[in-house]
Amino acid sequence: LAQGAPWKPFSPPVLSRGTAFVLPADTDQVLALDLVNGRRLWQKQTDADQILGVSRDRLVLTGGTKGSLLTCDQGALALGFGIKDAGGICGRGLITRDLLLIPTLTGIETVDLGTGKLGELLLTWPKDFGGEALPIQPNQPAAAKAGGANLLLAGSRLFAVGSSKILSYRIS
Repeated sequence: LAQGAPWKPFSPPVLSRGTAFVLPADTDQVLALDLVNGRRLWQKQTDADQILGVSRDRLVLTGGTKGSLLTCDQGALALGFGIKDAGGICGRGLITRDLLLIPTLTGIETVDLGTGKLGELLLTWPKDFGGEALPIQPNQPAAAKAGGANLLLAGSRLFAVGSSKILSYRIS
């Protein structure tokens, strides 16, 4: 890491339409690189620590208690948003067709990807709306709270992989 640079969690690169978007751990820049020749297309300063993906030709970034959507072609700010949970974003979010699902210490918040408007709390940890808690370790207490999670959508199930549990929710 560059001297004095804060540590950031690893954020895998995202590939879209011939461009690699990267968020190196040793810089406060997000970079767009041409996949054919490696040339830097643009770079932009950010305090984000995760690239979640691309939605509607906009790069979705999150970190701390906020997020942003940057245009893929130039890196210009298209939308910015904040979350309600003062504890901040806790885990890797998920992009759906219209919504961004953001895990926090208390539950999952939603952001409309078209407007940037923060929605209602989708659910709270550890289980509400019929979630089944699946212990990761046999000796883990069943009442342990997830306290943030990485989100995954598979078919009609939303999985939240926390530090002590995997939560599973049926969605429609």
